[in-house]
Amino acid sequence: MDDVSVIKGKGRSRLEVKTSEILLLEYLERHRLLTMAQLYKYFTQFLGEEIKEYSFKNRLRRLEEFKLVRSSSFAEGFDGERFKCCSIGTGGINLLIENGLLFEDYNKNQIYQLLEKKNKLHFLYTQEVVLNIMCTTKQRLSLPQYKHYSQTKLYSSLSPSHVPYEMWIEKASKPVAMFNKGAAHARAAQFINNNQQYKKTTGDWVTIIRPDWILKREFENQGQKTRYLNIELDTGTEPFEQLEDKVWRYCILAERESNSSKHGVLFVLPDESFSKRTKYGDRSQRITNIREKIFNDPLMADRIKKVNLAVGVVSLRNAGVVATNFLVPKLFK
Repeated sequence: MDDVSVIKGKGRSRLEVKTSEILLLEYLERHRLLTMAQLYKYFTQFLGEEIKEYSFKNRLRRLEEFKLVRSSSFAEGFDGERFKCCSIGTGGINLLIENGLLFEDYNKNQIYQLLEKKNKLHFLYTQEVVLNIMCTTKQRLSLPQYKHYSQTKLYSSLSPSHVPYEMWIEKASKPVAMFNKGAAHARAAQFINNNQQYKKTTGDWVTIIRPDWILKREFENQGQKTRYLNIELDTGTEPFEQLEDKVWRYCILAERESNSSKHGVLFVLPDESFSKRTKYGDRSQRITNIREKIFNDPLMADRIKKVNLAVGVVSLRNAGVVATNFLVPKLFK
């Protein structure tokens, strides 16, 4: 993709789109649904563009006129969260395909469901975590002592649907049900495949765990294992037993993939850094309670150490620093 403007339309009804705006559209498509503030943060803090917030809002309206983006307003009750949400538009999809950033057979119909996503606030909080991590990494790598370090393809930001954590259990009707008991994101499904290796067996594909989002770090050095940071947003609605169950599941995942990768799980609790309207208040006590539940259990602590699983419990404002230390270990040891 050349570092030039792309012109859409003709005459007075035309729009020039800069390369940085195409990258913004790519980020929006990959992350599905973002607030206007999150898009502005990515555009300025990560891509390094200098633009006033009001000018950026006007620019987004212009992009929406050409169907590059779509938007809707979100309001939670009288005193709750209020913001504008954005998703990729059909024109944005076409532009990304033209620039080789999406495949030509991209299913455009799926974009119409993005603005109607369920648990919208939970998803947007998760995206704030991801964005904080990306901007923190970018900020650290801009320091003079790290100028030599290549930032290209530092890590991949992935939806859990793109990286299913599953395991095949043979002849497992009752065991599968027991395995999935009490897990919010796990489900058992019948496996239907013509592959020869499964024709003579019966069983189920079982979801080990489904995180809220995944950051994947690959290393050029063959001696370094691929790192997966699995993000779990904790809003305080899940009992401690359910959080413990998730840690046990991540232990299973870490052990199964220990030869090729290293896994980490970061439990993040929302705070007022996302919005001034937040109702979560001080989360320090719950953070302490979760840590004690995980690390003060000798059996669980021993299991975590044995499978080499990295576990963190932090507030939203501290997520970036903790995550960066896991994803870029060579820089900050």
